[in-house]
Amino acid sequence: MGQDTSIRARLAGWALAIACGLLAQAAPAGGPATTRATTLSEHEGWLVELPAVDRAALIADLFTHRGRLRERRRLLSRRIADNALTVKKVVWAIIMPGGLVYAFNERRQVAADESALGSVRAALAECDRDLDRLDSVVAARAR
Repeated sequence: MGQDTSIRARLAGWALAIACGLLAQAAPAGGPATTRATTLSEHEGWLVELPAVDRAALIADLFTHRGRLRERRRLLSRRIADNALTVKKVVWAIIMPGGLVYAFNERRQVAADESALGSVRAALAECDRDLDRLDSVVAARAR
């Protein structure tokens, strides 16, 4: 009798697991988008609704982002120029106690700023490419 109950429990568990698996396949995660869609596309047998994109807001956000990146690039460039080791700073570093530690920290900060400046330049170039692509898409749709 105990073994018969164990077999029934196992069968019920397997049946439940199979049912959950079938239900999970029937409804994709997130379900279809409930917002107004601009396009319906078929991807791997599913119809997917794509939410509408406000192109003007997207372009405005990209221009804002590009402006912030340009400002960050300007600030980093200025900080690198201001913190660069000059002859005067080297003389003070040699004369003053702890000056070498100060010079080392200044050089380390300049190296970190140069690295950050490289990242900002790369992000700015990517933003410009994105804006160019978006402009070309908008121009192609206007034709």
